[in-house]
Amino acid sequence: MRTEDLVILRSVKIAPTAKELKELDDLLGKVTNWLYLQHTLIERGVAPLFFKKLPALKNKSLLPWDVETRLRQTYYLTMSRGMLMYRFFGEVINAFSEQGIPVIALKGIYLAEWMYKDIALRQFSDIDLLIKKADGAKALNILRELGYTAYDSKERGIVVKTKSEAIHYPPMIKDGVSIELHTRLNRKKEKFNLPVEKLWEHAVQVQINKMPVFALDSYDTLIHLCTHADKHFREGKIQFTCFNDICNFIETYETDWNELIVRSRIYGCEAIVFKYIILVNKHLHAVIPENIQQTYAALLTVADEQKFIRFVMGEFETFSAVPFHLKNIEELNSVFERVSYLLAVLFPDKSFMLKSYKIRHPKLYWLYYPYRWYIGIKGFIQKKIIKR
Repeated sequence: MRTEDLVILRSVKIAPTAKELKELDDLLGKVTNWLYLQHTLIERGVAPLFFKKLPALKNKSLLPWDVETRLRQTYYLTMSRGMLMYRFFGEVINAFSEQGIPVIALKGIYLAEWMYKDIALRQFSDIDLLIKKADGAKALNILRELGYTAYDSKERGIVVKTKSEAIHYPPMIKDGVSIELHTRLNRKKEKFNLPVEKLWEHAVQVQINKMPVFALDSYDTLIHLCTHADKHFREGKIQFTCFNDICNFIETYETDWNELIVRSRIYGCEAIVFKYIILVNKHLHAVIPENIQQTYAALLTVADEQKFIRFVMGEFETFSAVPFHLKNIEELNSVFERVSYLLAVLFPDKSFMLKSYKIRHPKLYWLYYPYRWYIGIKGFIQKKIIKR
């Protein structure tokens, strides 16, 4: 990898050691393409973490003024976005609490305050909440009363109505803030299962933005972070933040590794969890016990490692939703449901087409259907080739 790519990897830790800071400082002295570094730091969501370390780096004076300015802006933009998200979060949690709806805060909204200790360091695009299925209808009504509207698609509606299979309701959006209400953390036909009743049983009480809520306990959190990273990794929609979270979680929270092994085995996701732990150990230098390295090293395949490195270097794999839709169709019960779903995928409504393809002439939206089919098939074929 290029020096600039290595800077990305060495910037992710919240609390690096003196040795790690020196390594980052030495790398900074070898950077030749500052614009590429700036772009990649921002694109990977690492810019705030890198910017926060600048005062501890002797070679910070090498940064061009415009690059440092852009990184500073990104830090404060992330902070302002986080403040907005926490304001909306507080409003929602307060309304849920008044109606007796318990909530588990997931991923970014929890980690930014509790692990990163600085909401400017952890970018997140939406608010993920886990609620009990019995509270789903009531929670959705509360969000509607607060001014949220659902962003949905016909095909997803078919799945929700016929299978009650979706792990979260359609995103509820207000003023650009999206809230996803989850009732499960994995699809029923996954090879693993994060049992909702156990997640609630293990959940711990915390305060986020001074609001009392629940969070997954440390083992369930780490397992969820790894299974969530795997979902995006397999689909080609890689989120670098996933790796940041796993690395920093391992280094922030004391882990009983035997307990993690036992629990991930019970959930059926031991191979997934430890593959990503090995990955962040090898490439982000997360500290893990030597016996864990030796036991699970083989889980990180050459293909997965190369895919990760290509991603760090900006070589994105083409994402195709075709496998996702095929899986949904397979899980539907009747021919009628499957045909209805397929038609919804092939011919989404006008508003979806206008938003997805940024069509300037609304009356001509139907001309983009062949283009939609073409890019879907192309992405699917490319994904198959890459896997081979």
